[in-house]
Amino acid sequence: MLAPRGNRYVLCITDHFSKWVTAVPLPNCTAQTTAETIFTEYICKFGVPTVILSDNGTHFQNQLMSALTYLLGHNHIYSTTYHPQTNGTLPPDQSPKTLAFNEPCDYYYQLQKNLKIYHKYARENMIHLQQLSKQRYDRNRADPHYQVGDLVLTRYYGRKHKLIEKFSRTPSRIIEVKHPVYWVEDVEMKAVTRVHVNDLRLVLQKQK
Repeated sequence: MLAPRGNRYVLCITDHFSKWVTAVPLPNCTAQTTAETIFTEYICKFGVPTVILSDNGTHFQNQLMSALTYLLGHNHIYSTTYHPQTNGTLPPDQSPKTLAFNEPCDYYYQLQKNLKIYHKYARENMIHLQQLSKQRYDRNRADPHYQVGDLVLTRYYGRKHKLIEKFSRTPSRIIEVKHPVYWVEDVEMKAVTRVHVNDLRLVLQKQK
């Protein structure tokens, strides 16, 4: 359903540190629209990020996005399918207060100092909470490692009700390993996909 201005999509950009979300309505999700929006609505306003993490959509995996990444010097990494797991300012002696009243603003410098402290503790707290979350998750989680050549079933995310199988009926063969990410090739269709280890189940074969 079209919005009054003809927009059909929303591109959401989240800053990992501050959790600030920028949501931009778009008329389409082409590679050009996506690259232009990221540049004008985020990079031009907040600066070049260190890393951009996106899904595997074609509007992110294309030559235009690769050129943008190359020109701006940031890294672009992609999440595995179905597994989803900041610029320059005026110099201190040329702050707006100094330019307007020809005198420094103590509050401004104190705020800068306090913000650095708050950022430090916020960063440490965020890392600590992430580690605790990982420990809780790993406590009851097996960590299987598979080898190239192993036959596996991949988790099926197209289920509409509980009676449909959780994993594919056709096995796939592992062709590349970068644990916990695996590249598997369907034995029938020969299609290659990138899958997280949590979405794989080993096919037990009879020993000869």
